Amino acid sequence: MKNLFAFIIFFLALQAAIAQKHDTITTPSGLKYVKIKEGKGPKPKPGQKVKIYFAGTLPSGVEFDSNVDAAPYKFTIGDPKVIPGWNEGFQLMSAGEKAVFILPPSLGYGKAGYKDDDGKVLVPQNSYMIFRVELISFK
Repeated sequence: MKNLFAFIIFFLALQAAIAQKHDTITTPSGLKYVKIKEGKGPKPKPGQKVKIYFAGTLPSGVEFDSNVDAAPYKFTIGDPKVIPGWNEGFQLMSAGEKAVFILPPSLGYGKAGYKDDDGKVLVPQNSYMIFRVELISFK
């Protein structure tokens, strides 16, 4: 029943994005990418450092992580410590672009899930995740 509820929330979020006439891309890996605001210029490539804002939620709507009210997060495209959905998704964006990533478990934390430093489960095993993201810049 829990998986059905998660799927329904996921489906409704996707339908809302489509209804707002935003461009939606589904990649071969299963990443769903909804462009909210157009960026300008080239897209980052593996090895380039990106600076981003993000807010991650579960399909239930529970936010598990965000840096929106903090300093931008920085990482290198292709870093194996970063979830695969981010390494793939940010390569679709230009600087200044805002989007939503809907990640299947295989592009997120998968079977392992994600716990904080105290062992509290933030992302349960095999969870879809929804990220509101902004690519600030890259070099």
